[in-house]
Amino acid sequence: MNPFHDEESCEPSGPLVDLNHATKEEMLTLPGINEEIAEGIMEQRPFETFADLERVEGLTDQMVNAMIDRLMLG
Repeated sequence: MNPFHDEESCEPSGPLVDLNHATKEEMLTLPGINEEIAEGIMEQRPFETFADLERVEGLTDQMVNAMIDRLMLG
């Protein structure tokens, strides 16, 4: 048994959402994301890094950190 492998900590809290390709409906499944923020994400695409998300009005670092396990930038 590998003492460094913790299967539970690797599991996301919900389905992964690719912010560069997700629909508004998919983004609305993320904690703290409302319609205005989802539309802002869509308007500011594409994102190369998570730091680029600071361009989205209303989306805070704390919000991103709270859902980071569900985010990807494809």
